[in-house]
Amino acid sequence: MHYLKESERTVSNDNYTDINQNIQHGIEGITTEVIELLECFVKDPDDDLKPDEVAEELGDIFWYMALICREYNWTFNDLNSIHTCELVIRDIQTVIEMMVIQVGGLVNIMKRAHFYKKHELDKQKIKDKLMFIYRDIKWICNKINMTEEFIQELNINKLRLRYPDKFTSDKAINRDVEKEHKFLQDSISKGV
Repeated sequence: MHYLKESERTVSNDNYTDINQNIQHGIEGITTEVIELLECFVKDPDDDLKPDEVAEELGDIFWYMALICREYNWTFNDLNSIHTCELVIRDIQTVIEMMVIQVGGLVNIMKRAHFYKKHELDKQKIKDKLMFIYRDIKWICNKINMTEEFIQELNINKLRLRYPDKFTSDKAINRDVEKEHKFLQDSISKGV
């Protein structure tokens, strides 16, 4: 209890610095999707790798990266300066764990900008973290024999299935997960 009482000393009554919502959404989205990607590998060690689950999470990570890139006027090509040949690891789970470290860095950048007023969002540090995440995604794509473009197109089509007209919070919360999963499996088996 003493520790909890002491923590009150760091509670701030300051107004927090506003952060661009798309960048915040992108960072929070990347964070949750990288964790979901890691969950694909830690659920049951005896399970076989499910390419549709991995592709879905990679597609979602790309989507949230696109939110940030759009705000900073970057393209994925701008993030493509770290070569996958620099990764000598042969284990997908280890690469995902490396992504978790980069995601932690993104969250820390956002925390410092939002809660510690003296810090601005560090655009270059965000880009550096995204470059490593992008490198890791490319490496995983190669390991599961899918291209980045295929995964991005797969994700666009999944989102069109979920939101035929436009995004709604209701459809985001009450989606037909089984229908989306079947769509992903069918698309991957056809190579579409």
